[in-house]
Amino acid sequence: FSAEGKALASYLEGPAFKSKDGKDWKPVMRGDFLGANESVKTGVRTRLELTLPDGSKVRFSENTLFKVESLLFTEEERGFEMKAFFGKVWFKVKKFKKLNKISVFEVKTATAVAGVRGTTFRIDANEDLSSMVKVYDGEVAVNSLPAESQEEGTKPKYISGPMEVNGPHEVSREEWS
Repeated sequence: FSAEGKALASYLEGPAFKSKDGKDWKPVMRGDFLGANESVKTGVRTRLELTLPDGSKVRFSENTLFKVESLLFTEEERGFEMKAFFGKVWFKVKKFKKLNKISVFEVKTATAVAGVRGTTFRIDANEDLSSMVKVYDGEVAVNSLPAESQEEGTKPKYISGPMEVNGPHEVSREEWS
């Protein structure tokens, strides 16, 4: 790694875009570095792989939106936090070999947070705000987010009942155009 504290876009197939402010989206190219507070969205038929400074891998499928919230890798500590808004994300996290040192590796969705120490797992963040975690190797601690930090729309709300609508009727040429 030539850019310390950043993730390398080590594999890219298809279109992906990054933004610091959520407005000015720029294309991601293979070999680009991503840092903290950068959002990334992948397009149709896109696969993106990030290699973290410790060698851990994070892979994103098509139509995924995520934000790298923090990224810190030193001799004494490791910190990686990301938010997956929607899409599928796979992780192969290397164990942090330093005993009694700080290691945080967390992935958040709209309703859950997963903490990892060294494992292979996947998170699906669905557009209906549900989340699914599949663990292939190792252990993942999964908790729901506190209600006050969950995104709007996760709480039940009232929906009015059916209403009568007007049936078909003839319209004039002016109404049509």
